[in-house]
Order: sequence, then structure tokens, then C-alpha cells
Amino acid sequence: MDALSPDILKLINLIDAKILILLIKIFAAGLVCLVLKNVAESIYAYFEFRSNKYVCIGRKVDVDGFQGVIVDISPRFIIVTNNKETKLIVTSLWKTHNWSFHNNIIDSQN
Repeated sequence: MDALSPDILKLINLIDAKILILLIKIFAAGLVCLVLKNVAESIYAYFEFRSNKYVCIGRKVDVDGFQGVIVDISPRFIIVTNNKETKLIVTSLWKTHNWSFHNNIIDSQN
């Protein structure tokens, strides 16, 4: 305890252990709420994106000027790829991108 400054020692003596435990619980509850909010937003965005009548695996799309094909849709990411590169789009942020859907669907079995 010699390494701590006198001010910190005074603060430690002032804070009751029960108050410190309560503050830690409040902080942990806040973190849990943020994680649950993020999960809920991701799941909502996933269902919202999937409910679009133009969305399907194999659909040709332009996303912010990137031309490719939707190869996977999950609650975390939408994966669009072409022959040269792959673009991961966070599902909860899909509305922030400019999407253009084409009528052609690539048959993934070929």
C-alpha cells in the first residue's frame, strides 16, 4: 500500500465496500444492456433486410458502387462478393449503404 498516493488512500477509506459493489453491478448491468441492444438491432436488421422482396442469395447487387453477388446473409454480416474481392456489410447498418438490385440471379450450384 506504500505505492499508492495519500489521496487515493483517503478515497479508498471513504468509499464503503457496499457502494463500490453497487457501482460495479450498475456498470455491469449497463454493459449487458448495451450488448443486448446491439444483438436486438442486428436481429431486427437481419429480418428487415431479408423481408425485402429483392433480397436473396445469388442476387446481383451494386452496393455503394461495388458490383457483386449476395453470397451470405446472417444477423451479423451481409457478404457480397465478385471475382476480385469480397465486401462485408454489417447487417444492422445495411440501410446506410446505397443498394441497387438487379433482376439476374446467379445459380450458385454452377
